Amino acid sequence: MKLYLKQKVFKFLDHYDVYDENQNAIFTVNQKFKFLGFHADVTARGDYQSFEIDKEIITFLPKYVLTFENAEKIYLNFRLSFIHRKIDVETTFENLSVRGKFWDMDFEVLKEGEVIANISKKWLTWGDTYEVDIYDDKYTSEILGIVIAIDNQKDMERNQG
Repeated sequence: MKLYLKQKVFKFLDHYDVYDENQNAIFTVNQKFKFLGFHADVTARGDYQSFEIDKEIITFLPKYVLTFENAEKIYLNFRLSFIHRKIDVETTFENLSVRGKFWDMDFEVLKEGEVIANISKKWLTWGDTYEVDIYDDKYTSEILGIVIAIDNQKDMERNQG
């Protein structure tokens, strides 16, 4: 399965649809206003799970919490790295990990060492654009949440520097 995310260029808050390879909108992302941190509600259509994403504000390094309809959680802990991004993943249901590649444009999501998704941010586009290849549809909602957290963290770093 493929997912496509395309965000607007001039935005105060993120509001966009996520499409599958047949151009069907299967998720809607709605960021909520917060003075500190980040919160977004992701509404699913069809057989996928809805979830919410929160960025914790009182941490040394960035940390995101994804909470799903079935009460499962994913904790994403961004670590310091000079060559490629490192993200530790803790879940209440599976053993997942995220491995960044050079330039922070591509990522792999792994389950017990096997790649279950590739995330690619497109170069030279008008607005942030991602293409996500998911090899195990069971993890579609979880992988989308990871993509949104990575994108938000990259936006925060770009705005600060």
